[in-house]
Amino acid sequence: MRYLFDTTAWVWFFRKPTDEVSSRRQETIRQLILKEDIAICGIVLAEFVPGASLPEEERYLSLIARYPYLEIDRELCVRAGRLSRELKTKGVATQLSDCIVAAAAVEYDCTLVTSDRDFTRFPDLKLLPLE
Repeated sequence: MRYLFDTTAWVWFFRKPTDEVSSRRQETIRQLILKEDIAICGIVLAEFVPGASLPEEERYLSLIARYPYLEIDRELCVRAGRLSRELKTKGVATQLSDCIVAAAAVEYDCTLVTSDRDFTRFPDLKLLPLE
């Protein structure tokens, strides 16, 4: 099983744990990283970079670069747009970036690792919530 880490998963991984919840989340992420069956996609990378301080950015990016990169091509963007429209017609507000991440996870048959509860709104998305 391949795991796609959402931005929140990477943030929890690199953040210093401050309580039992953050320690538990970080340990879950560490265990998945040890399995080395994780991937990254462009939108997650783009969301992650602004939150990294300049001294740490290169170290973080070199670690993340070890993992397969899932391409976000034209067809996947169309699927993400359709997913966004489908959810909006049901009255569910979503971020377009979340639609792209969800569409990528479904397309590449990945389980999305996240602490963002908004992803529970997406049909056909396999989730591993960080609790």
